Formats: sequence, structure tokens, C-alpha cells
Amino acid sequence: MKISNKLQKWVEQGLISQTQAEQILLSEQSKNFNIIWKWMYGIAGLLIGLGMILIVSANWDYLPAPVKLFGDFAVWCGIIYGSYRSIVYKKNKIKELFLVLSFLFIGATIGLIAQIFNLSGGWHSFATTWALLGLPFVLFSRLLSFNFCWICLFFSMFNTGFVERIINYAYKNIDGMILVLLCLSLLSFAGQKLDERFNKYSVLPKAFQNFSLFMTYVVVFAGVFNFQSSFFHLLLVYVVAFMYFALRLFLSIQNQNMISFKRNAIGVEFYVFLIFATRFGDLLFSGFGFIFAGIFILGFIYLLRKTSKYIKTMEVFHE
Repeated sequence: MKISNKLQKWVEQGLISQTQAEQILLSEQSKNFNIIWKWMYGIAGLLIGLGMILIVSANWDYLPAPVKLFGDFAVWCGIIYGSYRSIVYKKNKIKELFLVLSFLFIGATIGLIAQIFNLSGGWHSFATTWALLGLPFVLFSRLLSFNFCWICLFFSMFNTGFVERIINYAYKNIDGMILVLLCLSLLSFAGQKLDERFNKYSVLPKAFQNFSLFMTYVVVFAGVFNFQSSFFHLLLVYVVAFMYFALRLFLSIQNQNMISFKRNAIGVEFYVFLIFATRFGDLLFSGFGFIFAGIFILGFIYLLRKTSKYIKTMEVFHE
């Protein structure tokens, strides 16, 4: 239900006055516009930073090393100063522009220094230096997507072989899948608790919570594409996946989170569709297969619409 409809309903019930409803509506609209503006400034910063890097790279061979270093540090210092001014004077919208630019220029400066002085360390050294030097700018940012990207950069500096072995074990063993889901859920819970405590300072814990939760769904959906295991193993994978969805739906009800409930309900239906698509792939390439697939998709849409209508009528969620 839209916030305006909710407010009108509360006015009719005598819970709030018309004046209060208008003030609440203006406050909520202001918050939404602030989020949109922050996103726009963040995207602008990304495009400007990438554009500068492309322009410099296109004229790279014509610039002497001292000019490259001086120009890079001059622009970077200007951007850092802009970040400082926007933070001090609480220019929250334009702050995201300078923070994204500052972070990008750290990576560009590291690459520039490594190239000029012929330093070699591979991606591990580059990602480690970039993540550590860029952390202060990430902490000041309120863009979840920016913090999410930093987390991906941070984890990319670890030994990928170890991570691949964990993923392969979870992919081939049901106990590994359960263990990985449990660990990721605990990490997401820890991120949620840290976010409740430190949200006014940084959204990095919330980004970590979302990242861990996102990885649980990656693990769950990856099991659908396991073609080499036995039927009994696949059946256990499906059971664990549906138990996970059931747990997420239960927690959504407990927390009165209708958005999460809707997303997980859609996730269940999409998971069923993926089971059909992966297990009956050969059938899809026949004439009857296309007809059957079309009917299945129509049924999927029908169930999705029915699910949405049912959720709206559930009394477990408070308006």
C-alpha cells in the first residue's frame, strides 16, 4: 500500500490529523528524493572518474612520467579537498560524488605508480592497497552500492583457490551446503546487529549484511544447476532449499517485513521454475516442449499474482 493511501486511511480512522498526514507525506517524499539525488551524484562521479581515466590512457604515451604523477596527485588532492568540504558542510548529495571519485582515483594512482616504477605484485597487492586506502572514503559514504562494491574488492584480495574449494564442497555435498548457508546466515545476522549499532556512522555493516544474505541465495540457487549428482542428492538439495525459503518466510512474518515476504515468495516460485527448466531442458527444444513451457510460465504468472493478492490480505502484517 502506498504511503499516501496509508495516511489517508489513518486520517479516516482518526489516528492522525490531515495536517499531520501532509507533513508525514512531505517528509517521506523528501527522503525518497534524497536517495535518488545521492544515486545520481554517485553515478555522475563514476562516469566522470572513468572518463578522466580513459582520456589520460588515450594520451598516455605522449605524457612524461613527472607530468603524469604531478597531474594525477593534483587532481586527486582537489577531489579529496572537495570530499572534505562536502563532509564538513554536510553537503550530503554532492559528498557522494567526491567520495566515489576519490575512491576511483586511489585505484588509478596505484596503477600509475606501479607502471611508472615497474612495480609488480599482481591483483592481490593491487586490491589490498586499494581496499585499505579507500576504506575511509567508503566509511563516509551512505551509498549501499558503493559499500557493496568495496566489500567485493576486499574479498577479491584473498586466496580464491580456498574459496573455490569451499564452493565445490558445498556444491557436491549436502552437509557442505548446509554448513555454508549456516555460516553466511550468521555473518548476515552479525552484520544486522552491527548495523543497528553503527548505522548513524556508516552503512558498511548493512552492506556486509546484504552481501552475506545475497551469497546465501547464490548458494541455494546454485544447487539447481548441479547436473552430475544422483537423484537422491538432488532431492536433498531441493529439500534444504525449500527449508531455507520457509525459514526466510517465517522470519519475514516475525519481523512484520512484507517486502521480504514477497521477495522470498517470488524466490520460491522462481526456484520451482528453474528446477523445471534445468531438469527438462531437452523437452523445451521440441514442439510440445514449447507449448508445455508456455503453459508453465502462464501458471507461474498466475501463482505469482495469487501470491501477491494473498499477501495483501494476510492479517499477520500490520498496516
